[in-house]
Amino acid sequence: MRTLLLVAMLVLNVGRASARPAEIEVGAQHAIAMYGDNEALTIDTSRGFGAHVEVFWSDSLSTRAAATFLNPAVYTSETDLGTMGLDLWSATARWHIGSRFSGYAGAGVALVTIGNLEDQFGDAVERQLDPELAAVVEGGVRYCIHPRIVLELGATYVPLQAEEIAVDPLIVSAGAAWRF
Repeated sequence: MRTLLLVAMLVLNVGRASARPAEIEVGAQHAIAMYGDNEALTIDTSRGFGAHVEVFWSDSLSTRAAATFLNPAVYTSETDLGTMGLDLWSATARWHIGSRFSGYAGAGVALVTIGNLEDQFGDAVERQLDPELAAVVEGGVRYCIHPRIVLELGATYVPLQAEEIAVDPLIVSAGAAWRF
């Protein structure tokens, strides 16, 4: 119990000795997703977008809520399934190193909604998939071009095994944020 209390105190006091109000950052990003190997489906690299809200508790610690929306083309060896909507709603904790030019690493959880898979030209395939919970691991760099404006380049990995369909997206994103 003492060890847990000590770790909590260190995390909460990282970066500053004095108390300060939390700073809030709102941003948007362009995303490109690459998908892992799948025996049953071929999922093409896709583009999408995302938005986030991040709360900085100190210069080194933040929590982030993000939504990313992707729409990859999906097909089997015999059937074109059109596009599959992939929505990721994530909550992560991030550790930042540096100030104006900084790196970060984070981890958390995501609720992933996968669109229905349907054959565009017949009824060969019709499958509805339930939302899934998955772990999220992320890392990247940030550059502060103004005290309130930040550019970010990052990568997010979501190892997802959804109802016998391995999706495993690796999402590379570039975006900007504004701090209040």
